[in-house]
Amino acid sequence: MRLRSSLPLAVASAVCAAAPAFAAAPAPGALLGEFAQNQLENCAAICPYVAQGAIGVPAGVLAAPGTALVAAPGGPFRALGAGAAAVTGPADAAMTGIIGNDLNQVVPRFQNGVVIGLLDLMRIGGGTGSVDALRADLYAALREPLPPVAATPPPLTTPPPFGITPAPQGPAETALTRGTNAFFAAAFYVPELSLLGATQTANATATTLARTGDPVAAVQAGLDAAGAVAAENGRILAGATSSPETSSPETSSPETSTSRERPSATEPAPVAGAASAVGATEPPATATAGHPAADGPADGPATGTGSTTGAGATGD
Repeated sequence: MRLRSSLPLAVASAVCAAAPAFAAAPAPGALLGEFAQNQLENCAAICPYVAQGAIGVPAGVLAAPGTALVAAPGGPFRALGAGAAAVTGPADAAMTGIIGNDLNQVVPRFQNGVVIGLLDLMRIGGGTGSVDALRADLYAALREPLPPVAATPPPLTTPPPFGITPAPQGPAETALTRGTNAFFAAAFYVPELSLLGATQTANATATTLARTGDPVAAVQAGLDAAGAVAAENGRILAGATSSPETSSPETSSPETSTSRERPSATEPAPVAGAASAVGATEPPATATAGHPAADGPADGPATGTGSTTGAGATGD
């Protein structure tokens, strides 16, 4: 009799052990808490450079006349360049920190979460998703750390992949992902890079004039800086409108989530309401939110943005 009663328990235990573990939806308020934490992290990456610009640029304006007078023995062009560089130098340094960190760190994480959320909403509207999966995916995306500091653009640097990335399935989800990538390129990457390019162009012109006293060389330096930004903007727009790869229907299902979570380097990680659990030997899902940086002008969106560590997808 004891043997009979123990058999169902043993079978149930084996089934539970073999079944993939799915993280529960985050606790109420967890999303707001992670969102607030993200804003603090974003400010830590950008706000110091805002303060630097607010102090450095006015100080440069005040110092410009004296700097020009000091450089006057070298000729009028050197004096003009030195005075201008006293302003353009601090402005360029501040914009490098503000926009460089925004494009390399803040925007990619934000973009990744937006695409994940939109795909989940599309599935909810189509009757194949759930609010719990949406909340779990957004929570996992919000918990991703900022990508590391990268080189000043242009060109943009491709960040390492996030632990959770969008996995569009079918033409409609692919079109949504492509449209969202194009929006981010047009609304964030290109305008911000153009603004950074303006300060880079002005500073290149001023510093070259101060160093050489040659207006032709100064103009050429400015044109070179502006040309590099224009070329990168064109590549960003071209890459953002290319087709993202879709997840394989053999390895994922649209019933619960738009995203698959990358396992850690040491052990497999369960997926928060994910399309399919990614095992230790299965390749990770292709990222489609895509930071626009790529290896060449003809490349599509980058295959990932963000942290190399797996995302925690459980609630607080």
